[in-house]
Amino acid sequence: MSISRGSQSSRRARNLLFACLPLLSALLLVLWAEHRRIDLSPPPQLYPLQLQSSAELQYFFSEIGYHWPPQRGAAIPPLLVNHLPADLPVLEDSERRKELFLKLLLPVVMAENQRIRQQRRQLLQVLAGDPAVSGELYRRWLLRLAREYRVGGDIRSAAVQRVLLRRVDELPPGLVLAQAAVESGWGTSRFAIEGNNLFGMRTWQSGQGLLPTQRRAGSGHYVRRYGSLRQAVHSYMYNLNSAPAYRLLRQLREGQRRYGTALDAVVLAAGLQGYSERGLQYVIDIQDMIRGNGLTMLNDLEFRSPRDSSVTFSAAATAG
Repeated sequence: MSISRGSQSSRRARNLLFACLPLLSALLLVLWAEHRRIDLSPPPQLYPLQLQSSAELQYFFSEIGYHWPPQRGAAIPPLLVNHLPADLPVLEDSERRKELFLKLLLPVVMAENQRIRQQRRQLLQVLAGDPAVSGELYRRWLLRLAREYRVGGDIRSAAVQRVLLRRVDELPPGLVLAQAAVESGWGTSRFAIEGNNLFGMRTWQSGQGLLPTQRRAGSGHYVRRYGSLRQAVHSYMYNLNSAPAYRLLRQLREGQRRYGTALDAVVLAAGLQGYSERGLQYVIDIQDMIRGNGLTMLNDLEFRSPRDSSVTFSAAATAG
């Protein structure tokens, strides 16, 4: 059966229109963002490392001048290690193991914080520009963000907006690293190596987790399995920013914001009593971990530009 030339032209035009819809949508969003003066720039790119062993990672970090502890204001390489090296638990030098664990995890924490910081900056700009919530795109963006952070109620309410602002905020890297170290035994636990779970996060779906060998009788939980370390960090930070158990932590952080002080990892750790059955003793352990490993000085770090290194990060993506 023959198809007319007009039908073919109409089909090509329709296909072209459908292909262009995502681009047109993105253009409209950018124009709206410009009108609202919202920064929609993406967070810094992390360059994946394919190095497999602890020795390879240590050598590479040394070659690019990535040392621990970083000095205040130091530039951190934007490198992404998706999985802990399998030989990390058997690394004999415990101090080198700790340093390696902190160095490979810090860029991931910084990138997640920058993503949240961008969300918060956009939220502040939107609320300041139109607190009465007018405009369909504005309303949809705000509602989507509220759903993401599990904030209910009328988004036009000042009280609801305050709850949302309290949740859309970053966490001090020192706090994140200290909890990762405590919960994963500095990256040596089975759950960290096999499931990228650094924070003891649980699930009640067997297909999403690993079975604990010493699970209590009658308990149906599993330890959550993640596809990468970044997914684990993202899930953990979302948990602290949205779960009712950590309301005190968010209130303490809000207070530090109100008085214009830097986020204090030791102070915010006081809001973690609900994270462990050990309660206050768990808080003390986290605070000791932060102080004892010099993790209080990590707030002012920035990512290094690839051109600032003699070894390009793009090359690192295929190293090993």
